[in-house]
Amino acid sequence: MKKLFLSLSIVAFVISGYLAWTSPAAAETIINKDVTLNTTWTAANSPYTLMKTIEVESTETLTIEPGVTVNMPGGYDSMFVLKGNIIASGTAANPIIFDAGGNSTVINAKNSQAKAKAEFNNVTLKNGAALWQGDFAYLSLKNSVIENFSQRSYFEFPGNDVYIEYNEFKNFSGFSLEKGDAGQIYIRYNRFDTKNPDLASYDDFVIQSKTTFGESPVVMYNSFINIEGAAVALAAGETSAALNAPNNYWGTADTAAIASMVYDKNDNTALAGYITYEPILTAPHADTPGAVTDTVQPPAAEEPTTEEPTTTEPPQTPEINETETPTTAEPNTELADKIAAFITEEKDLTTTIDTALAARLIGRILLQVQNHGEAWYVNPKDQKKYYLANGSEAYRVMRFLSVGITNTDLNKIMNDKTFAKKHSGKIFLQVEARGEAYYIDVDGTAHYLKDGAAAYTIMRNLSLGITNMDVRKIGVGEI
Repeated sequence: MKKLFLSLSIVAFVISGYLAWTSPAAAETIINKDVTLNTTWTAANSPYTLMKTIEVESTETLTIEPGVTVNMPGGYDSMFVLKGNIIASGTAANPIIFDAGGNSTVINAKNSQAKAKAEFNNVTLKNGAALWQGDFAYLSLKNSVIENFSQRSYFEFPGNDVYIEYNEFKNFSGFSLEKGDAGQIYIRYNRFDTKNPDLASYDDFVIQSKTTFGESPVVMYNSFINIEGAAVALAAGETSAALNAPNNYWGTADTAAIASMVYDKNDNTALAGYITYEPILTAPHADTPGAVTDTVQPPAAEEPTTEEPTTTEPPQTPEINETETPTTAEPNTELADKIAAFITEEKDLTTTIDTALAARLIGRILLQVQNHGEAWYVNPKDQKKYYLANGSEAYRVMRFLSVGITNTDLNKIMNDKTFAKKHSGKIFLQVEARGEAYYIDVDGTAHYLKDGAAAYTIMRNLSLGITNMDVRKIGVGEI
């Protein structure tokens, strides 16, 4: 009996010791089955280790709570195949971490439906091949850190709007964009710090446009830090590639260095067009990560301190360089002749009018991305486009095409978004005051046209990229 008691004691000791030794691993959750029901991964059961590529089925949602870590050992093609939804919302103090093990793509959305989506907020995504690969599905990625990715991520005609905003990218391999009419792509308020040094030459970019139907992807208010080679680019062999990238900070005030970071028709005449990248921010936007530390580079000591930086000058076509009305009669005459000649040329090239396209674009400011970035305003009254050659001309044209508005109705527009959106695209003249002019954008925001400089800013910041083929389906108007 004494021997039996001793044996049982030894067994109990061994079992308790084994349980104590294995208790750290008990917190790990092994995932080797697809998500076939709505599922939540909790911090209490974290970390989650994926032992296969996990498919989220089309009618299901995987929700991941703050504080969760998701790991995948190396050697797998993708962490997730996205057919349904993944919602991963961490907090600044308690982010969600995805570690792709060095060579896995985080989200494979190939052959997905347009309703499939991934929403990431306050997450860290690291050590992967690509962040995103696929078509139709859409992504919202905000307030996150993305680092150490070796392959480009690509979007192919997302069915809904894609938002990539307020993120910090480190040692990243870039986005390649193919955009249709259904969903816009917004890449804004991000900090891109260094590219993966092992990128092939054809992948050596931060953001590339391959195919664009409808509006150009919006790339604005980003900071490009320590970027060698192209930051924004148009793809070779693509006839509809377009990109609208004004108001970014490029990490330098050297205009030649900035131009070298933009790869378009200026570098290769076979490309589809030009990327609008001016005006240029001379300091990081306050809402981008690292805005405090990413300061403007001061001018070199030998440069005159009174010289105006060329980055503040608005972009113009090679034929028309004036930004304001010249003070002498000769430049005025020359400018007017050049404007008239360009309008005549565009009239001759406009052979087939697409009334449906014109109706869809009334009130919009269009940027002719395959030419030299010429701007046009589509007048709601006659559905014709009017050439905005520069700031002064834009101011003159916009005021000429304006309609009168009372102070009461203008106050409604200023304070009632629903009312304002009904009048989007119109230009109003405040007839009960001093004739102040306002342009109402598609969001219902009123922009005061104080002068040519204000008109120019609106013309560039609110413009919509359009191909030569499409812009020449809209009739040309003259004042």
